[in-house]
Amino acid sequence: MKKAEFLTDFLPLDVTEGRETQRLRLLEPFRVYSAVLDDQIEVAAGFEFDGESIPVWAQTFAPPFGQSRRGAAVHDWLYHHGGYYRATGQLVRVTRKQADEVYKELVIAKGLSSWRANVRYGVLRALGWIAWNKNQETRENDPLLYS
Repeated sequence: MKKAEFLTDFLPLDVTEGRETQRLRLLEPFRVYSAVLDDQIEVAAGFEFDGESIPVWAQTFAPPFGQSRRGAAVHDWLYHHGGYYRATGQLVRVTRKQADEVYKELVIAKGLSSWRANVRYGVLRALGWIAWNKNQETRENDPLLYS
């Protein structure tokens, strides 16, 4: 089976202001290959994401690391849109579990140890439903995926 890989450079800009949670904006499209989905995923330039939104109390077990930003960008894209377009234009919807598995494979591909990736994956499986459900209305009205 082919492994996850990064197909383009990752160029985020920190656009955080004041005391808000970290906010990053992609300056260029970011493309990865996901073995979980056996497909390429492109996150559009201009997409804003918050890196890893790990609750403060869980950061003892899963502190944020630089290796996780790439996976977080793709994961947030999948959560926000509930899917992605293939290069052919075909819409592919994903489940929350698939999005979480893509995150895990990408942070491992970037160099995060398996045990740290598994801890983060566990946090996502336990708490990710909050963000997934929060994005439900966005997904239903998303002109990118549902027009």
